[in-house]
Amino acid sequence: MLPCYFYPVIGGAETHVFHLSKSLVERGHEVFVLTSNCTPTNSGPPLAKSEEISGIHIRRLKTFNLGAGLRIWQGLAREILQLQPDIIHAHSIGFPHSDLCAILSKIKRIPSVATTHGALGVGDSAHKEDIRRRIWASIVTRHTLRFFNRVIAISPAEKPYVLKKVFPEGICIIPNGVPGEIFNTNINPVSFRKKYGLQGIPIILYLGRLVEKKGIEYLLRAAPSILKKRKARILIVGPDGGKKKMLMELSQNLCLDKDVIFTGELSEQDKLEAIASCNMLVLPSKKEGQGIVVLEAQAMGKPVIATRQGGIPYFIKDGENGILVDYGRPDQIVDAVEQLLSDTKFCQRISRKGKETAWMFTWDIITKKILDIYELVIHEYKNRTSKVHGTRRGQMILNVPNYQKAKVP
Repeated sequence: MLPCYFYPVIGGAETHVFHLSKSLVERGHEVFVLTSNCTPTNSGPPLAKSEEISGIHIRRLKTFNLGAGLRIWQGLAREILQLQPDIIHAHSIGFPHSDLCAILSKIKRIPSVATTHGALGVGDSAHKEDIRRRIWASIVTRHTLRFFNRVIAISPAEKPYVLKKVFPEGICIIPNGVPGEIFNTNINPVSFRKKYGLQGIPIILYLGRLVEKKGIEYLLRAAPSILKKRKARILIVGPDGGKKKMLMELSQNLCLDKDVIFTGELSEQDKLEAIASCNMLVLPSKKEGQGIVVLEAQAMGKPVIATRQGGIPYFIKDGENGILVDYGRPDQIVDAVEQLLSDTKFCQRISRKGKETAWMFTWDIITKKILDIYELVIHEYKNRTSKVHGTRRGQMILNVPNYQKAKVP
């Protein structure tokens, strides 16, 4: 596995790689995670160069920062070749580490897969990636992406971009997952509410990094109108990605000091308590591949308000298992919040439907789908029928051998 960052860094791709790796280890596979030795904001204590978590072997490499999240990982090719993996799985396309994986897999003929994780903001009309990332993608990634044997898109929104680079039969859509145990989590929200002084009032939760693309400011701009009608609290949970100061200043300017609580990053247990305590989750993003936090909230029976951006509309059907709003429209957030707080039957119905949706994306189900891809790619290599590398093209093989143990970096 090769993600940009890894645990303890918290984010969509990082959570995906952690749970996928853990699930593979539980099935008897040997999993190595090669990643950078830094965080998105270059803050926090130094990360261990090498460690093992939940049976996952982790190696962190020094990087040279090109800006815009583009980092050159020192010694990456050497590490991969030393491991002699059965298959390589790169995470997040459009970055140097995934491009190097593609080139290396082509030259050394190592089976390889890539997962997009919000490919360059495609499908998000409101979002434009940094110009440096777009230049890199247009010069490098547009050539290397086709070297992967399969490209996994986490939502149909990403498929048109990938189709420009890869044969159609080389693309699979496999969304993010959610831990099965979260459905049966019996968390008492009393202690969490008491800790933050939230007893007896509705809680509107945002959960995620505090970065510009998450659109948190529009939830804050909606707050004054919400609070005119209801006594409630806005809970902003997540690590600072560079926008916390701005958001706190905006909160003060809107006279929301007592009504908005910034908790910072929480532990996994505290995060689940925050979800259990809330009345709804609001995700006002302008870029979202799928939104793992949406699945987590739905799995715990909470109604979700999210934007019509990226992959979200493929998983949230407005008025059925959640509410969709347009990006940058605080007035629509106000209306959606009021609808959930005033119409109990509607709130219960979409919460129930949301939980049914989340059941379709447990990590047990998602891991099986990804393992099928691994086994298919390995089988194609053994039979020289790779779809993407330009060798003999044929029909998709449905019955593939079950490789009991594979080494996956």
